[in-house]
Amino acid sequence: MADTSNRYNLYGDLRITVKDVQLAANDAPGAIAELLVNALTGLIAGMEGLTQAQAEAARIMSDAKFSTAYRVDSANATVEAAVSAANGAATALEGAAAKARTALEQSFLPKAPSGFQGTPMDRIGSVTALLSNALQSDDQLTAFVLTTRMQFVYLAAGLKDDDVKQAFAQALGAQVNPDGSPKSGAALLSLLQRGGAGTVNGLIVVAKNLIYRQAEAFRANMARLAV
Repeated sequence: MADTSNRYNLYGDLRITVKDVQLAANDAPGAIAELLVNALTGLIAGMEGLTQAQAEAARIMSDAKFSTAYRVDSANATVEAAVSAANGAATALEGAAAKARTALEQSFLPKAPSGFQGTPMDRIGSVTALLSNALQSDDQLTAFVLTTRMQFVYLAAGLKDDDVKQAFAQALGAQVNPDGSPKSGAALLSLLQRGGAGTVNGLIVVAKNLIYRQAEAFRANMARLAV
């Protein structure tokens, strides 16, 4: 009854991501790094707890000392509790990632210069290069316009919002100090802003889908046994 395939797929990916976050967080504010790493570790524990609960349910169902109804009820209770805990851990990671990203964005993205007025640029060139140059030269006005006042220009130029955000994430992650060393928190912010396979956001989606599939497969199997 127990399905341990996730131990070699999702768990491994999660642990790799934890290591990536820890490396990126070396120069980031400690509280932000700790928040995210703890949440990732919690998801690993939740997923392993689900696998262990399925193994325990299999043991319960094989114990002929008890009635079928009792075994089914006990097995269901064991796995459903683990499903709830795993889903809670995934939701906690989602919240931690959003909180960490917001905190870093507030730290990195420039604030509106005093007395700023006017409209965004009429034309858009290489926004990623412009943003990188503006951030490296501490050009707060240009950086503010590019990140907060140019959305309609990007849309008119046929650029997708997600593509712009991905480009900005890379630009932010590539920031360095005058001596060439990475800026504190830059790598971690880039890691949080990216999506897809191997990222925190991607792993949350994979984890939730895996939890759902395992729970539904278990429930279907138990329904057959209860008949």
